Amino acid sequence: MKRFDVVIIGAGSVGVPLSWQLAEKGLSVAVVDEEASWGRGQNRAAIGGVRATHSDAAKIRICLESIEIFSTLQSQHGFDVEWRPGGYLYVAYDAETEGQFRSLLEKQKAAGLNIDWVSPDTVARMAPGILMDKLRGGTFSPEDGYASPLMAGAPSTAWRLRRASPFSSIRASKGSARKGTGSPRFRWAMRNLPRASL
Repeated sequence: MKRFDVVIIGAGSVGVPLSWQLAEKGLSVAVVDEEASWGRGQNRAAIGGVRATHSDAAKIRICLESIEIFSTLQSQHGFDVEWRPGGYLYVAYDAETEGQFRSLLEKQKAAGLNIDWVSPDTVARMAPGILMDKLRGGTFSPEDGYASPLMAGAPSTAWRLRRASPFSSIRASKGSARKGTGSPRFRWAMRNLPRASL
């Protein structure tokens, strides 16, 4: 029987980094996913934008932490996720949109986001060829950026994939867990970690 400290369901944008962070703490981790490899669900369709430019303060703070992680993965851990800073620019062509953007600025800044209003001339310098007619300006947050969704599973070099028999549930009993049988087909994606016996 395989024993793990933690079992994570889903090898996507939450499961992969969570398994890696837990492994950094010395835990053995199993990641269970219905696909053959990590990041095969919604991650494949992502364009790679990593931004903290949101309207909700909690989401801004969480995404600022994501930017910190993505932007330092190569320098601190050697994982090249093709991080490119470049910022996010949101433009307004009418008074209503401008008002909405400006009203968010105070909340965004209070949450720690480096963002400000930029003039139409500044927008034109940032985005050559943009339609200038009726352009009122926009908000720009320079620390947002891009990372490759396909490379974002950078710790995958330490993953091994194992197929398990079909199961649809995990039952916990007396400190252990067992898989239940059922029709959905899942595969085990095991993180090759200390104390994990594959």
